[in-house]
Amino acid sequence: MTDFWYNVADAIVWTFKTVLEPLGNLPNLIFTLLIIGGIFYWMFVVQPRYTRKAKDSGGLV
Repeated sequence: MTDFWYNVADAIVWTFKTVLEPLGNLPNLIFTLLIIGGIFYWMFVVQPRYTRKAKDSGGLV
């Protein structure tokens, strides 16, 4: 059973060394840009719909 977990650990280490290390800071940049884009999408596209719907129905804004 421990051999299985050692193989899993080796696969994870291999993935980090061969995929993530050569990419450097690029994955961090991609995730940061996705999060910022999602925040702006929520603030300027989705949230105004909810605000308008709440005002129309007399709910809390």
